[in-house]
Amino acid sequence: MHKSGQWLQGEYLLPLDKVTPQGAGSAITYARRYALQSLVGIPSVDDDSELAMYRNEPAPVEPPPVKRVSKKLAQDVVALVVASEISGETSELVEALAELEEHEKQVIWKQLTGKQQEFVRITKGM
Repeated sequence: MHKSGQWLQGEYLLPLDKVTPQGAGSAITYARRYALQSLVGIPSVDDDSELAMYRNEPAPVEPPPVKRVSKKLAQDVVALVVASEISGETSELVEALAELEEHEKQVIWKQLTGKQQEFVRITKGM
C-alpha cells in the first residue's frame, strides 16, 4: 500500500508441477519472488530453476567407438580407383565398394582427390 492510500491487487493462476503440499509451496514461493521482482523492477536471476528443469533429461549418449580401417585396405581401394580411372574398367571397383562397411568408405573417401571422388560418384551411378 502506498502512503497516498493507493494499492495494487492482481490475481495469478498458479500451475502446480506436483499436486502435493511441497508442489504448492514451491509454486507460491516462485510466484511471490517473481511478483516482488516485477513490482520493484529487479531483473530475475535464475539460480536453480534452470537446473531443476533438466533433471529428468536422459544422460548424453556416448558415441560408438571409432572403428579402425586397415591402412593396406585403404591403399588397395585407392589404387583400385586409380587403376579403374585409367583403364575405364569399373566392375571390379563397384564390387569392391559394395563390400566395404560405411566407416571404411568414409575413411577411404577422405583419401581420394576431388577428381577421384567424382569418378567414384559416376561409377556408383552406373
